[in-house]
Amino acid sequence: MVLCTNIWTPALAEKVGITIPLLSAEHQYVISTPVKALAHLDESNKDHEVVYPTVRDLDMGMYWRHHWQKIGVGSYHHKPIMVQPRDLGKTAMHPFTEEDFAEPWQIAQDVMPALSGVGFTKAFNGMFSFSVDGFPIIGPTPLKGFWVAAAVWLTHAGGVGKAMAEWLTYGEPGLDARQLNVNRFLDYQLTDKFIQIACTKNYAEVYDIIHPGQPPSRPRNFRSTPFYERQKALGAYFTSVAGIELPYWYEGNVLLLDKHGAQVPDRTGWGAPYWSRIQGAEHIATRENVGVFDVSSLGIIEVEGPGAVALMNKVCTQQMDVPLGTVVYTLMCTPKGGIKRDLTVARLQENRYWMFIGKATLPQELDWLRQHAPDNGVAIHDRSHHYAGLGLWGPRAREVLADVTPQDVANEAFPYFTAQWIEVGMAKVYAMRVSYAGELGWELYTTLDFGAHVWDILWEAGHVRGMTPCGAGALRSLRVEKGYRLWGIDMHTEHDPFEAGLGWIVKFNKGDFIGREALRAKKGKNTRRLVTLTLDDPNAALMGYEPVFHEGKRVGMVTSGNYGYCVGRYVAFAYVPVELAAPGTALEVDFVGVRYPAVVATDVLFDPKNERMKG
Repeated sequence: MVLCTNIWTPALAEKVGITIPLLSAEHQYVISTPVKALAHLDESNKDHEVVYPTVRDLDMGMYWRHHWQKIGVGSYHHKPIMVQPRDLGKTAMHPFTEEDFAEPWQIAQDVMPALSGVGFTKAFNGMFSFSVDGFPIIGPTPLKGFWVAAAVWLTHAGGVGKAMAEWLTYGEPGLDARQLNVNRFLDYQLTDKFIQIACTKNYAEVYDIIHPGQPPSRPRNFRSTPFYERQKALGAYFTSVAGIELPYWYEGNVLLLDKHGAQVPDRTGWGAPYWSRIQGAEHIATRENVGVFDVSSLGIIEVEGPGAVALMNKVCTQQMDVPLGTVVYTLMCTPKGGIKRDLTVARLQENRYWMFIGKATLPQELDWLRQHAPDNGVAIHDRSHHYAGLGLWGPRAREVLADVTPQDVANEAFPYFTAQWIEVGMAKVYAMRVSYAGELGWELYTTLDFGAHVWDILWEAGHVRGMTPCGAGALRSLRVEKGYRLWGIDMHTEHDPFEAGLGWIVKFNKGDFIGREALRAKKGKNTRRLVTLTLDDPNAALMGYEPVFHEGKRVGMVTSGNYGYCVGRYVAFAYVPVELAAPGTALEVDFVGVRYPAVVATDVLFDPKNERMKG
């Protein structure tokens, strides 16, 4: 059964225990009396209904549509008028609120003077659906056999119909559905309070230009880590990830620019908002000394039971039957070989694994695992609400950690890509020797009640060594400089591991896994490849979706980019045809209407042999 009743969908879905987070929003529409300039059109001739194109004024949130001798005017140019789906009647037409149309009607006549002096033959408040994140909501729900296709506008309709048909027929949609999946929502996004705030905001911002670096506007400050008060005291500028307040940079680190400022180019124009030179200083301080990062946006899925090993090998591309304490970087793929997710997995016990996955998409990964788990022998738990994490990275990370734990953290006792329980102060901490920054260090996970205690112990030991508190902005540039991909940005289900440069973690000889046969067929046959580009001009602050050109022809698109403060160039990733993927190939990237020279570089610019992380 597919429930595709749009604004009525939440009211019907809740009858079977499914929450669909969208609201209806009233939207004004009027149809004028006959317009003199259109008198030559015959209302009995169906070919005359729409002769002239629809006109939109995005700045004003209005549009004009032709109806034979009349003009229809639609307006979002009024306060949000939200309606709970369970309060809807049988019609999507509500009484016209004339007081909301006075200013829009004046705008309508200013833009289209032919409307001056005419009246209305019809006026009503129609309905549009607004989801909490502005995207359609489609796919199979946890209730077996019950599917949804809702929050669909006319502009989405063709793509949603195609994706649903393919999903129902072949078991997966033909496009990446991470932003559409009905199972994408976190618990807080399914509450009435959040739905009201977020959907109302989305109506108000529907035609606004939202900068890629702009943090979510509201709701904010309802979810935080145990480190929040310490970070606030250090001058953190916060952003929101999965609703969690996380530092983007620390204003308290401004003095670092006295030391590192020469390596941090300034930005102007479109690249400058929601960015600070302090991010670059934090980046360099991590490379030269040690930084502490809040990584609590990573969630933990626990898989345990006698069937745990078999399930992990079924969904992962790497061999997961590894020694206890081993950490594995792996992929989950779709049956067609698309990258469902990259993740880090630790084996804690014989039949117990922890999967570390971004909290923003964690519900989809839980759903995927439960789809493929056997009926018995495996328990799958979300441990994300119980743990917070810190990243301790940089050349002096081992010195700091050695000062706060009685356990031996030397290279021989605690090798790269292993994990152990250690003590930090009076807290038990799960320490994993991995690094998204590309530096020596650990991710440290402790229960929420001990989080502030662990921060304080680390801060006391690290502060005397010049440890820098660092934000997500620095981590994003560190990972790009190191050549690390970001799932959902640089790769997703429309990409396979080989074109994304991750074929090395696909192990065909380990036995069957989801996507194995499709990947066998794809190996060696890619027509495109994700490459690293470098640009010398720091004004090209590439963030994603910028077109890539070769000899005047568009050949690809940037997925993400950032300045490499320790390599002295802007670094970006882009998919290009394989014949243009060789290092040294000259390309151009269009950033806000300006073509900037770019060169294909080697995949990893910083520490390509991983000597710093393994030391």
